[in-house]
Amino acid sequence: YAPVFVGSAKNHPAMANFEPPQIYDLGDQDRLADRRELLRSLESNAVAKDAAVKKDEMAKEEMMKKEELAKDAAMKTDGMKKDAMKK
Repeated sequence: YAPVFVGSAKNHPAMANFEPPQIYDLGDQDRLADRRELLRSLESNAVAKDAAVKKDEMAKEEMMKKEELAKDAAMKTDGMKKDAMKK
């Protein structure tokens, strides 16, 4: 195995003014910024959609709990009326 040397004697990572070779250049910086913004917007839309779905599910669960409580209360009231009629 041989050590990997990046750069040249006049331009290497240990130098304060090192500049990587063009092969490591990420491309057009404006295009890269646009792509990052696109990905950020797509991801935030997906997160917002997930949050909305979760909110809807929680609202449905809450409604079901309320309906169940109302049903229980109605059954207890009916039971109390029947007991009062028996007396």
